[in-house]
Amino acid sequence: MRLRNGTLAGWCMALAIAYANSGCAPPPAPAPDSLQWVADAESDATIGSETRLATGPAGKILHYGDFASASDVPEFVQLSEALATGSRVVLAQRVWRRNAQGRSAAPELYSGVVVVDRSGAQPRARLADIGEIGHSGPLSLQIVAFPLSDSASTEFRGDVIVPQGGVLDFGIAIRQETWGQGGGPVEFEVSLQDGGDREQTLFSAAIDPDAAAPPGWLDQRIDLADFAGRRIRLRFATRRTAGETGFSLPIWSDPVVYPRQRLDTRPNIVLVSLDTLRARSLGAYGYARDTSPFLDSLAERGALFENAITASVTTSPAHMSLFTGLYPVRHGIREGLQRKAPHAITLAQHFRGAGYRTAAFTENGYLVRRRGFGDGFAQYTENVGETLKAPGEARRTFGQARRWLQANAETPFFLFLHTYEVHSPYDPETRYASLFRSDGEPGAGNLAVRGARDRYDREIRIVDEELERLFAAIAEAGLAKSTIVVVTSDHGEEFGEHGGYQHGGAVYEESVRVPLVFVGPGRIPGPRRHSTPVSLVDIAPTLLELAGVPVPDRLDGTSLASTLERGDTPAAHTIVSEARATKRWLDPLRHVSWNPPLFAVRWGDSKFIVHRPASGAAEPMLHFDLADDPTEQHPLTIEPDAERAVDAAVDRYLGRSTGQPGPGTDVSPKLKERLRALGYAE
Repeated sequence: MRLRNGTLAGWCMALAIAYANSGCAPPPAPAPDSLQWVADAESDATIGSETRLATGPAGKILHYGDFASASDVPEFVQLSEALATGSRVVLAQRVWRRNAQGRSAAPELYSGVVVVDRSGAQPRARLADIGEIGHSGPLSLQIVAFPLSDSASTEFRGDVIVPQGGVLDFGIAIRQETWGQGGGPVEFEVSLQDGGDREQTLFSAAIDPDAAAPPGWLDQRIDLADFAGRRIRLRFATRRTAGETGFSLPIWSDPVVYPRQRLDTRPNIVLVSLDTLRARSLGAYGYARDTSPFLDSLAERGALFENAITASVTTSPAHMSLFTGLYPVRHGIREGLQRKAPHAITLAQHFRGAGYRTAAFTENGYLVRRRGFGDGFAQYTENVGETLKAPGEARRTFGQARRWLQANAETPFFLFLHTYEVHSPYDPETRYASLFRSDGEPGAGNLAVRGARDRYDREIRIVDEELERLFAAIAEAGLAKSTIVVVTSDHGEEFGEHGGYQHGGAVYEESVRVPLVFVGPGRIPGPRRHSTPVSLVDIAPTLLELAGVPVPDRLDGTSLASTLERGDTPAAHTIVSEARATKRWLDPLRHVSWNPPLFAVRWGDSKFIVHRPASGAAEPMLHFDLADDPTEQHPLTIEPDAERAVDAAVDRYLGRSTGQPGPGTDVSPKLKERLRALGYAE
């Protein structure tokens, strides 16, 4: 069944960008020598793996859930009044088949225009018949609705002051939900009004969503230098050429005006997270193997923190702490697929509000945009591996990031890169097969664990080479002296040092101690090494202060800017790490269940491990002096007063909780399979 649709009118206009999804008031309008957003993005739109903030028709998820069979899917879906403002809506239904093993096939899309049914108490729309998929078993269904008007055209306008050498950037696209639906081409046009009533056309192009290979995002760049110093009005319009018979959902990505010559002297910020990379497996941290020659050289150019400690030994909580400067008990993501708490504002939101361009390139697994990780990013790309057994996509992800930063060199930017290349399953390229095979490094654990560690070390060499290419691209773009790069990780990995394997169920140093290197020629003197323990929650306030962006009050982290710029000793403070996985791996094939959570409390070189199970008996508290016993092999006797003080510290930490954990995210069958491949889901 083919359904038809139309377009959306009445897009809202704004002259300053608000914090995306934050609920905060918008910052003051930027100066003419910095970025000026022409319109406030209403929503986001995904084409392929790339999501962008977009002005255009915004969809609303009406349902996500499982059904025993297609016959159990209801005939109608209820609509809100906001969706039923016109006589029609576009419904996009994505269907995942489920087999006896719970695996899910790729989704099938049923999309089209539906007449709003107002015969009942609440507006509703009839769902497409999905029985034709020929699958009688269980399925998962997602329903997204887009409101429509009967008009064949749309437009929005925005005023800007053109800087010297001004340039207008934007992207155009048609939402995937209407590709191949017979809607016909859509004409996009940008025109300019410079006082008076006369307009001149700056740009026009057509996109055909029914083409054999519909285009993704088409980026445009228009010279406005002839209008320097003047206030102009820009008009963005679309027109459906197929008249009443066609339908489509045209969108614009983030129109912005800025000076071609960079006048803003604030630094670019590049934050690189190499998932699962433990500090002790790098040469700069004393490892015998030559796993990281380039990263080691970075430590000789900038500042290395010898004792950087994660806030959690699993991916989601640790990364949100990296993004917000808050511990997991405050930002709301402690386990599973929880969402970020609304009050937790991310680095991308702060930087975007301060006039920075923002983009992220990540892979697979847990950093799902709609859980809060994409908040504030104008562009968020989630690369899914071609096979579930090889989640690492470092070559692809770093390549995308290199191209993006070279295309955005004229304005200050915040760029985030994240790769699972080092994460299990360790599957390095064939050409690395002989690396470290006969170096005599014995390692801990059984032969399977030692073999896994060898493959892990080879993966480190892959990401090290990608780091080198990233820095070469920064230099080639002329950005070396205007860019601060931070390289870190979310957590480490166990290889039998304490009888465990992988991560998630322990807080020994191999899991909680991560690399942390800052490099910024002319801004961060080097080489410097700092031994005072610091936390991942310290990174967010540090980057904001280095960029001259106001640092919010009441963060858990402490800025390290004075340490980086002047060599001051970091302020000593209590550092806490969490472990909340419900199983502990013993080797690649065996695991045992246990009752979390577990906490590591660190004061200087003194470290305590505290078990606070929800039920059952607690494991004994452990105490280590890391100055004398860095591998944590010899627990010390704990005096009663010290035990009470540690318990009080954990109580204070938990007292910061926002209350109930954030609500769970609806998880697509495809995402569940990706998480199984990473070892996170049963």
